[in-house]
Amino acid sequence: MLARIKDMRKPEPMAVLYPGWWEIDPPVPRCRAYRHTGRGLLVLHSIDLVDEEWWDHLSVSHKDRLPFWTELREVKNYFLGANREAIQVLPREVDYVNLAKNCLHIWAKCQRELCPACGGTGAYDGLGTSGLKAGCEECDGTGEVQERG
Repeated sequence: MLARIKDMRKPEPMAVLYPGWWEIDPPVPRCRAYRHTGRGLLVLHSIDLVDEEWWDHLSVSHKDRLPFWTELREVKNYFLGANREAIQVLPREVDYVNLAKNCLHIWAKCQRELCPACGGTGAYDGLGTSGLKAGCEECDGTGEVQERG
């Protein structure tokens, strides 16, 4: 799926961070980054457009090893919700992308139809990214597709 990403949006920050988690400056644009001080985990969260559908994307890495299954499950539950289904993808060899050692990815289909102008952020800066906090005129700042009557 990484090879097929057409666009990326920065999600809203976590309302409350559990003990041990800190939001840090992201190493790549248009995502949020979180580090767990006790476990050495790094999580990048973005909302990605893949094959015309929006997905929550978590990149989970550890500096010395691949993340354990229990860590992946805890990260998924914390950042996406315990009641959301998420997947890992083993891509075709031709689509394989490896940008970071010791990194695994979790994908969950967005549960709402995201506004195409702002990518679900509710903000709009004229380029469709969420860098500025001006309200999106297409969705009235909600981030969801609005029915027009």
